[in-house]
Amino acid sequence: MFGGLLAAHDRTAFAWYGYSVSPRPALSFASYEASFDGFADLGHMPLEDAAARIRADGVDILIDLAGHTRDARLELFVLKPAPLQAHYLGYGSTLGADFIPYLFTDPVHTPPALEAGCSEALVFLPETFMAAPPAPIADRRFTRAECGLPDDAFVFADFNAHYKLDPRMFGCWMRLLAEVPGSVLWLRDGAALAKNNLRAAAARHGVAPERLVFAPRLPRADHLARHRLADLGLDTLHHTGGVTTVDALWAGVPVITIAGATHSARTGASLLAAIGLPELIVGDFDAYATLALRFARDREWRHAIADKLARQRASAPLFDIGRLARNLETGYRMMWERYQRGEAPGTIRVPRSAP
Repeated sequence: MFGGLLAAHDRTAFAWYGYSVSPRPALSFASYEASFDGFADLGHMPLEDAAARIRADGVDILIDLAGHTRDARLELFVLKPAPLQAHYLGYGSTLGADFIPYLFTDPVHTPPALEAGCSEALVFLPETFMAAPPAPIADRRFTRAECGLPDDAFVFADFNAHYKLDPRMFGCWMRLLAEVPGSVLWLRDGAALAKNNLRAAAARHGVAPERLVFAPRLPRADHLARHRLADLGLDTLHHTGGVTTVDALWAGVPVITIAGATHSARTGASLLAAIGLPELIVGDFDAYATLALRFARDREWRHAIADKLARQRASAPLFDIGRLARNLETGYRMMWERYQRGEAPGTIRVPRSAP
């Protein structure tokens, strides 16, 4: 996803520099290096030397892509190696750090109730803060039998990492299985302990453990192809799907989500808004369950939503990585113009660009 964004950026009006700050050699950025005009591995440099290297490159706007995640080295930004500093994408929420004064977002991801809690000035992108280039889907036609799915069952699917599952949402999913006879929940594979715990939790809800079906890891193109066996994608709550939701939508599988109270609980809502399916965004568990049950019981409506998704995929902002690149570039220009006028960081609303 990030590689596609780099490839879509304007090479004539901007120079693009990339820096790896992780000390772990397993995190290789070799595949990205060719997309930058300059690239440096700063992972083992002292902070002062790393900041000096960025200053020597003449960087005007330094974008943090890590936030409060492993190996982020946010302390590098305390040294202010660039005149303007912002966070985008990787953490996707306020950092609470006065040395990173800007945060890129969109109006769905950051509604007014959340805006007040952000330490940063917000750069609102007009459609979505996240987009993906079209991914190849294998020609292979999977059968339900080879994926361990019953032929005549409604298939609920969630391919998020198991750490995103919480007891309340899992209980909601078990309610769906109880109310839709024969239905199954299709989950990503994982550690034996995790799968056993999930099966045991299903049994505690009165659901036969074998109604949880685990999908083994496959190459992405094959994984996207087998998505088509699912009838409905179920988003998680506190940490909603990002790439997992994008994959399902690109494969043609509708996803429902709850627009939660935090940034990490609103990524799914932002993605669905960006593909023009706001009717799949709800506000609470009861509405979520009601919507899921309508998918399971109303075949005509389910097909209408799937048809709408298929029609809108090709032109929706969610899969227009070039449009996102232009919007980001406009945001960078607006930030820089504000800086050159001597103005303090403030809210920026990027105008909608032409499709």
